[in-house]
Amino acid sequence: MAATERVVEPTEQPLDKGLKAGALGLISSTVIATASVAPAYSITATLVFVVLAVGVHAPIIAVLAFVPMLLTSIRTAAPLSPGLRGHSGRGPAGGAAGAS
Repeated sequence: MAATERVVEPTEQPLDKGLKAGALGLISSTVIATASVAPAYSITATLVFVVLAVGVHAPIIAVLAFVPMLLTSIRTAAPLSPGLRGHSGRGPAGGAAGAS
């Protein structure tokens, strides 16, 4: 007796993932490109002035400027992560004024 092969067809259709063709026009692409390049350009454009102002102390100035940004990001992430201190338990806004 010969064995018959059974072909199983998938019952679910694969979902199209990603951005659909033609979703971004010239203006949208330009905005995304500018937003992506802006932080690096900002640092590059101001680095010369920082070095001229503080000289060899520029690296420590950059580190000191980073500390407030780091603390802000930790405080902003606290309501989203119950493991971080400062979580009020009131949802993503963390009890911020005007939050609904």
